[in-house]
Amino acid sequence: MNNLKRIRLIELLLVSFVAFGQSIFYSAVLFFAGEDNYTEERINVRFILGVISELSAIAILVYVLFRQGRKLKDLGLTFSWKDLPFSVLLFLGAFVVSILFQFAISVTYHLVTGKTLNTAAQNLEVFKTSSSFFYFLYVLVNPFYEEIIARAFVMTEVKELFGKTYLAIASSVILQTSYHLYQGVSSALILFSLFLAFSLYYSKTRNITPIILAHFYFDLMAFLFYSTNSSQ
Repeated sequence: MNNLKRIRLIELLLVSFVAFGQSIFYSAVLFFAGEDNYTEERINVRFILGVISELSAIAILVYVLFRQGRKLKDLGLTFSWKDLPFSVLLFLGAFVVSILFQFAISVTYHLVTGKTLNTAAQNLEVFKTSSSFFYFLYVLVNPFYEEIIARAFVMTEVKELFGKTYLAIASSVILQTSYHLYQGVSSALILFSLFLAFSLYYSKTRNITPIILAHFYFDLMAFLFYSTNSSQ
């Protein structure tokens, strides 16, 4: 590996660590210790810190790309009105894939253990008990942050550094799944299938915009569901 590639590898690790190191650590804590208790003030503070952290990571990415003579559009961030119908189709396709994968692991678990698998996501009280403006702001920022870094940047860099598409897909999917482990193994595996669908789409199209929009639809659906329930 030449010096230029070494520098790009270091920058890839740097951006990934700054963007997701805290999330992976906190996900591991919740995975092993369970959910914490939340007050409304603490929940709002967490969302504010989340938005600041995500915007900071995006800013670092923009700087790294600038230093390399690239822009976000080189990662596939462009916009065309055609992205809207593609995003809806991607959302529906990924949703179907996740449902089928959930069914498959549930049936497999039952055949192996004779028990029913609980696939409900865990440790989501911070979302279930909030319908604040700060939560909605987080919903707006998070899809852009996750998809432009964990998908577009990671896949692009791994592919260019190592020349393997399957490695780029695996790196992105494993990274993104790792900081969702706090939701439980079964839920994380279902999300794994969704992230895999997104990564396969990106590997074929190199267009991240429909994926960002599809991710936003999932987050918005969760926001509306939890906000409705929290207000009852």
